[in-house]
Amino acid sequence: MTKLTYLFLAKNDFDAGSIPRSLGNLTSLEELSLKDTQLTGTIPTDVFSTRTMTNLTLLDLDSNSLTGTIPTELASLEQLRFLLLNR
Repeated sequence: MTKLTYLFLAKNDFDAGSIPRSLGNLTSLEELSLKDTQLTGTIPTDVFSTRTMTNLTLLDLDSNSLTGTIPTELASLEQLRFLLLNR
């Protein structure tokens, strides 16, 4: 599934858990929405790095229970235009 460009899983009632590290394998992703999916923990820097998410333009992690700081690696994603981290 390395050719997948859009993944919208928003508003699914997943069991509380962290952002799956396997998302880093989806290197062609342009838009990723995990809004309101009961996510907890921190934003993993190895998933959202210039090695893995070079095409990412939209990252929506709104309405989750994420903790910690916003990783500086997100600022290195040159294509990223929309970063949604509300609530």
